[in-house]
Amino acid sequence: MSDRFSELKIVLVQNDIANKTLIYKLLKQSGAGEVTAFVKSTDALSHLKGISVDLVIADMDTEPLDGVAFTHALRGPGLEINRTTPLMLTVAGASAGRIKEAIDAGANNILAKPFSQSDLLKRIGMTLKKIA
Repeated sequence: MSDRFSELKIVLVQNDIANKTLIYKLLKQSGAGEVTAFVKSTDALSHLKGISVDLVIADMDTEPLDGVAFTHALRGPGLEINRTTPLMLTVAGASAGRIKEAIDAGANNILAKPFSQSDLLKRIGMTLKKIA
């Protein structure tokens, strides 16, 4: 990744603690700047009301709001500071219909599980380029 990667503020939302820990470690090993991780999507949304970030990575199966509802909330009223922040959803076994719903709601990219560190970094780069 570029030098800019070390300057990124990333919010990670994964309801599975093992996945949260793994992705957090992959990001930090790759030189990511500030990574703040949450298990509950509502906790992440509360955090995002008060701080601007560069990227949000959330799981489609987050709780209590799933990926589609989380995307609607991130793009909706009350979160103007991050309304246009790039959002990448990680998915395992989601139907094409659910993925389309997430994209239609405002997700910028989808990353299918399982994925490698290089897959994660490549998709982050693609997501940030789409927004730039």
